[in-house]
Amino acid sequence: MRLLYKLTALFVVVTSIQFFVGRSLVKKDDEAHRAASFVTARITDRDVVLFGDSILNSISKNDKDRKTIPVLLGERIPNKIQLVQHGGFDATVYVRYVNYLVENNLRPRALVIPINLRSFSPQWDLNPSYEFVKTPFILNHRTLGPSYFVPVSIYTQLFRSTRTEAWLNTPVYDAGIPAGTVRNYQGDRFKTVDAGTTRKKITYQYRYRLTEADRRLAKIAEIIELCRRSRIPVLFYLTPVDVEFCDAAYPGTRAIVRENARLVTAFISSRNGEVADLSEALPSKFFGWKDDLYPNEHLNDQGRVFLADFLARKLAALSAGGASR
Repeated sequence: MRLLYKLTALFVVVTSIQFFVGRSLVKKDDEAHRAASFVTARITDRDVVLFGDSILNSISKNDKDRKTIPVLLGERIPNKIQLVQHGGFDATVYVRYVNYLVENNLRPRALVIPINLRSFSPQWDLNPSYEFVKTPFILNHRTLGPSYFVPVSIYTQLFRSTRTEAWLNTPVYDAGIPAGTVRNYQGDRFKTVDAGTTRKKITYQYRYRLTEADRRLAKIAEIIELCRRSRIPVLFYLTPVDVEFCDAAYPGTRAIVRENARLVTAFISSRNGEVADLSEALPSKFFGWKDDLYPNEHLNDQGRVFLADFLARKLAALSAGGASR
């Protein structure tokens, strides 16, 4: 019996320490902090929930206007913006937040959800850095989650090397033709840019052939159904891709991006979802990716203004045309 008392006392002490330490560590962990902040936010029926990855807060070093997309959009709409943003976020994470809204009977004015075509690529898919295991834990345990995410994080780290190896062995295809594995597209050789490495990066990020069996499309379908049942207006948009540069560096890339974009938009439209395709909307001068060496979807100040203006117009139309509840 004395041993039982000691074990119980030890459990209480360890649990109490974990509670307070976990609370403090959440503030230092970007992913966990964002999920915890969302849980404590007071979301109303006038708010717009803006989802996104690193595009939303990227700034080019030569930008004169340093405002991010959420700031620019906030200046253009009357609604408060509730932000769900982190580099590497995609539909597999967004659906967790949407499910949280539905389960807690929260019905914001609208959801704005980007679809980054690069998120379907082998660079992104199965990447251990983009697993975000803390987010569902905190959203599913809104009271204790922020305090106890640490042991969950430690547990998942035990298997990171195995998952990394599996990811590095993932096949890469160039327009359907085998082009090595993820391992062939990593390493020091990509720290400098030349025509060869640029073509390989474009292959890696944009020249896959998307199918309706992709798991991210399944999550998008789940989001559409959750919002339909809860009568939450949702706007999807495909983020702009620098197809002008990519097609010049590797001819035929524009056609592949267009084919993948059409599949995504048709998939959403067939489920009565609202979607806008911006994948070919902008020329190269609107992008700021050269700070990162290789093409991505980061926009410069002109591109961010374009996107903020576009989203503001679409949200106004969504509110005026059928967002009645």
